[in-house]
Amino acid sequence: MKQIPVAELFTRAARLKNLAHETMSQWHDDVAWANGARDCLEECLGGVSFDPIDLLEASMFREGPRPTFLNLSFSQHPLTLWSSEEMSLDVYYWRPGETTLHDHGFHGAFMPVVGEYAEVVYDFKLTTDLGRGLELGVLSKLRDQELLAVGKATAIFHAPLFIHQVTHQSYCVTLCLRSRFQGREISDYFFPGIKVAGNSALSISAREDLQRLAILQEMRPDKVRPLIKATPLGTLGRWWLKDLSDGQHRSLKPLIREELLGRPHGKTLLEATL
Repeated sequence: MKQIPVAELFTRAARLKNLAHETMSQWHDDVAWANGARDCLEECLGGVSFDPIDLLEASMFREGPRPTFLNLSFSQHPLTLWSSEEMSLDVYYWRPGETTLHDHGFHGAFMPVVGEYAEVVYDFKLTTDLGRGLELGVLSKLRDQELLAVGKATAIFHAPLFIHQVTHQSYCVTLCLRSRFQGREISDYFFPGIKVAGNSALSISAREDLQRLAILQEMRPDKVRPLIKATPLGTLGRWWLKDLSDGQHRSLKPLIREELLGRPHGKTLLEATL
């Protein structure tokens, strides 16, 4: 691996921007887009690393491009090096830890540049639609966990083609060249085989109902059980898997657990794990 100074990183990033935009006219579908992004990322930045702390210092007080994540909610710091209407180039800073099992709402490519970055790749086959974006299916492992090579690009295919779980075994930094146009929101997957589709409207609706239910439990507790019995299974599943974190709505958990135990597929939802 060749370590380059930050100034050279910016130069190579600008070259990548030109190359990717010149080449993208040949990317006729999602798969071609992902493979094309991988090849461009590899050509311009493959086999090199840089000091990520130097990059942070060099980026202080800048008036940067429009960030990919406007709320800066992804990774410990999603630093956008450049962006256009079609794509953006980001640097992600990751503390040690494990991501959820997820797919992607974009296509592109990523490249580890610092640290030990391991992934397991899965496939999901739908068997039963539970409604409101909740699905049961068969979750199977396509590749066992492997440590990805630093300085080598990997294609990311738009959902549902690429499902993976990532373990940052040390502090990690990755580059990502990704499409900017709106795609499907990402979904999360739970073992042994549950998919919670990324749908902001359904997610917000479920959380609103849960908050209302919590207030009703305080003010009109006699209404709570009938409302839980009337709750769609997909919403119950979202509550259990995504919204009932430890300490939140604790008094509602046994009531929701009791209702799930009496529903078809409810036991599977209760036993689901990340």
